Amino acid sequence: MNTPEPVEYRIEHFRDRLAGGELAECALLVESRGAAVLIRGSVPSAAYRDCVLDLARTELAGLAIHADLVVAGTAQPDRAEDLP
Repeated sequence: MNTPEPVEYRIEHFRDRLAGGELAECALLVESRGAAVLIRGSVPSAAYRDCVLDLARTELAGLAIHADLVVAGTAQPDRAEDLP
């Protein structure tokens, strides 16, 4: 008989996958919110955000995923800052 893993176990496995790869440098909070999973934090680029979401869809398939991921601007300024 094949029983589904508890949600908490799946979330912890997802956290382990995040911590074990190049996404480890991102400060992400993953928590259960009722029947959904919330992923919050900042990532250095849109590509990292997409990677986090792809991994979440794989590891947390069948669960509703809500993401509040901010892409932090890491580009150099294109002009000098005007100071008063």
